[in-house]
Amino acid sequence: MNSIEPSRKRRGLAEIQLLITGFKSSGLSKTDFAASLDVHPLSIDRWLWITQQTQPTQLPQPTHSIASQNSPTFVPVHRTPSASASSVDLPEIVAPSGWALRLPSGLDPSTLRSILDILPRC
Repeated sequence: MNSIEPSRKRRGLAEIQLLITGFKSSGLSKTDFAASLDVHPLSIDRWLWITQQTQPTQLPQPTHSIASQNSPTFVPVHRTPSASASSVDLPEIVAPSGWALRLPSGLDPSTLRSILDILPRC
């Protein structure tokens, strides 16, 4: 007679985030929390890693901000004329530290999203 083992349950990101929130607030060890869910303790480690990878990067708060904690902080944007008359006027991202990233025209949205995701780490 063939025995059929149950397949592993695949959990979505929302469920994983809820489980990790429950784990952190439970006060239990990884081993005890895993046992309560009938999963291997390494699953807890994997879920912790997944939730850390999906959290947005926290940007440092400016020390001289006049904005309250609940309102957004804005950085002034200044448009300057192109250095050369023959150059095309392209969109540009300028960081407060002074570096600039000139974006090509026709940039597809997925590439732009990838660039914007990386910028907080620069």
